[in-house]
Amino acid sequence: MRALLISWMLFTALSAPAAKWSGRKNSHIEGDSPWPSKVEGHVPVQPGEHPRLFFRKSDLPELRRRAETPEGKQIIKRLRYLLNGSDGETMTTEFNAAKTAYQMTGRERGPRITHNKPGTFTFTHAAGYGMLYQLTGDKKYAEFGRQSMLKMIDDEQRDRDSVYGLYMSEHLRVGPVLAGLALGWDLNYDGWDEETRRHIADRLLNLDIRNGRTIQRISSGQVWHPGCNHWGPTISGGPMIALAMMGDPEADQEKVKQLYDWGLINTKRQLTEGIGDFGFYGGGQGSGGLTKDAAFIPLLQAWRTAAGIDFMSNREIVNWLTLEYVQGSITQPGGGKPEFPLRGAYPHNYFGRTGVTGSGYFVQGFGTVDPKYHGAMLWLYNRSFRESDEQNGTPFGTINHYPHRCILALVNWPFDVKEQNPAEVLPRITLDRYWNMANIRERWKDHHDRFISVLTEQAGGHYRSPADVRVMTGGRQLTSWFALRGNLIDVRTTKYAYYFKTDTGSLGIDFSRASGSEVLMVWKHGEEVLTRKAKLKILDKGGKLPEKPEGAFALMDIPKPVGEELIDMDDLTHGITLTLEEELPPPPPKKEKKKKGLEAKFADELEEPPFDVVYQVQRFGGTGKPVLFEDKVRIGRQTASYQDGWIVFDVD
Repeated sequence: MRALLISWMLFTALSAPAAKWSGRKNSHIEGDSPWPSKVEGHVPVQPGEHPRLFFRKSDLPELRRRAETPEGKQIIKRLRYLLNGSDGETMTTEFNAAKTAYQMTGRERGPRITHNKPGTFTFTHAAGYGMLYQLTGDKKYAEFGRQSMLKMIDDEQRDRDSVYGLYMSEHLRVGPVLAGLALGWDLNYDGWDEETRRHIADRLLNLDIRNGRTIQRISSGQVWHPGCNHWGPTISGGPMIALAMMGDPEADQEKVKQLYDWGLINTKRQLTEGIGDFGFYGGGQGSGGLTKDAAFIPLLQAWRTAAGIDFMSNREIVNWLTLEYVQGSITQPGGGKPEFPLRGAYPHNYFGRTGVTGSGYFVQGFGTVDPKYHGAMLWLYNRSFRESDEQNGTPFGTINHYPHRCILALVNWPFDVKEQNPAEVLPRITLDRYWNMANIRERWKDHHDRFISVLTEQAGGHYRSPADVRVMTGGRQLTSWFALRGNLIDVRTTKYAYYFKTDTGSLGIDFSRASGSEVLMVWKHGEEVLTRKAKLKILDKGGKLPEKPEGAFALMDIPKPVGEELIDMDDLTHGITLTLEEELPPPPPKKEKKKKGLEAKFADELEEPPFDVVYQVQRFGGTGKPVLFEDKVRIGRQTASYQDGWIVFDVD
């Protein structure tokens, strides 16, 4: 009891985030039923029992059988190649010569250093050799695993990608390294002597990466917060070590228990504070890939297998960490990286496939997604990557340089499942009430598929995704100049149109071409995507504001006549479409508050005409201009009006 109390006191003392974060909970994920739940029939892991993280000793006969199938042989061949550049029968001799995470010129940080020769040492080499030990029983592989582990913890060897190492690395890099070494411990444990195990456990549980930044501090959740893309990988390493070592006599169990308790708390925090109802990470798909893919998704599988703690069964959120990409990815002719309406930072992480981030969507996703969705995942993989992976000798998503992805491919890939059109199992419409995002997929067929994503609030924490509208259609992406604001209430669809309603306004998107445009968007109570505050920041940094694109219109009411003086309407409206073509006097002057700061500095550059906006319109293709009459707007043969809180389209 005393140990638990100390653990909790330390957690509350250390868990204050390093950056401002609201800590807003996702009540839709929290729900009423117990979560995480217990795995029915789970047999508790015994002290000294290994393997345990992704499969148990009782699973070995089936795993060895899978390794002898045609598919399994391809994966093991790839694993061996990654270990030493040929057959995996020797300890690798290829190492990254870097001594620091980045090249340094004085105090200036330069680029990271990568060494990509086949067989180059990685932080999961110990795990890779350990897997061969589990499949064959030959202790020579455990010896190579021991050498690989000591390279990391004693010799401070850096990964093929120099940013990954145990010492003098960023927290987000240390987390995945710890997870990889935890798997190395798990798979080699029975092949090492007691002295080796005690030494490795002592080094890892007393790890100090630099200047007092211990494994305990990293794992406590005090570094960053769930809204930062660094947080997911940072908090995943400690609990993986705990799950691998819990009960083992060589490991300090008080320290293991501390990492375990913090890991359980922070895993739930990541899912309820950083990620929306359907897998969207507020900082965007690129930074979200780092949050989810580097180490967090494998941690969810390890919680279930090793500890019998199930985050997946009675909540859809874990499925959608991966299914988000199935819903929004538009396949391309001839295969290759699909298109996606990416938001936020680091878009290159989306299906990056060669590094730690962006390469585990399938091999890891199959271990955490409900099997009823596996056919839908295969539909995307087969159309995008299967052919090229087979041609390159990197089967079943093992294209990157890290051996653990081969391990997870052998454990998780559904060899006997046939692909299934996602429309048969996935909803066409998802409404994320945490981030106020609505997504609509018209169909899953080819690169002409239509996908619409509407975000009505700026999302994220450290990196952010602005409110906007993204449309994938005809093989290209369209991005809106205007945004719908407010809390999403409902979504409606017809044959040619999609309608979105919030508590403040509505958006209609029309594909009928009745307006003369390929796509027509009409907002009621919309706003420019680039807010006034954002514009002021751009101006303050000496930048230029983007010009409104052709086809974007703000339709405005003419003010009521006041006084006798007439004004030049061209000067007043700047060419904006009006209800009447006549000159009218301006409205009475309003008493303005004294502006301060950037508002005072750049106020003249951001002044708006004294009109109330009725509708915003954006057309893609075509030349027709919108005309406002009464309470409707007309574009070509298309009219749009605002009725009962909805934009409504009608064709003459």
